[in-house]
Amino acid sequence: MKNLYLIIITYACVFFGCKPAHPLKNQVNNTRLIRFLRNRKDAINSISLKDSDSIKVYVKMKGKDQLVKIFNKKFPDDSKEYTYNVLQNKGKVIMVMVSPVSESGDWDVECDYYYDYNGQIFAFEKKANAFALPDDGVAYETTTDYFNNNFINIKHIYKLVDKNNKPLSKEYMFDRAGFDFKIYATVYDCLKAYNIKL
Repeated sequence: MKNLYLIIITYACVFFGCKPAHPLKNQVNNTRLIRFLRNRKDAINSISLKDSDSIKVYVKMKGKDQLVKIFNKKFPDDSKEYTYNVLQNKGKVIMVMVSPVSESGDWDVECDYYYDYNGQIFAFEKKANAFALPDDGVAYETTTDYFNNNFINIKHIYKLVDKNNKPLSKEYMFDRAGFDFKIYATVYDCLKAYNIKL
């Protein structure tokens, strides 16, 4: 009797559409999701530009674990290792920006973690630039990753350009030694990892 039941189910699946989704349909759905996530990221960026009061700024000083909270844009004069900007909206953290401090001024790195209102990451972007081109020209490198609700990377975008947005060869890539930042799936994990206490 069990075998007859399995045969009936198998035939029903074959004839009535119990088939996996068509690859083209999956691709369309994925494209829509990526567009939605990109728009969400742009909206968060526009909030950060318009409403600086929603951003809390912290600095990590050399040799100290506890962060210094910055008020009225008054930063310590020296010994800064990292700057952290935390953007909140409706009482929820929606972006954490991490930026190591360049003592030489020859390079700049910024990592942006984007979170939804449930505290799940949906995008991560790393922007780096350095004097890597002949005649002291600057190379600009951007890596953007988008994630679904299961923390699966659904889109990876890489760009390496000069100041005129002209593509550069990979020989001008940013030196990653010490700058491979971990991507944290939840805002809780991100704040904990960087010792940020709101």
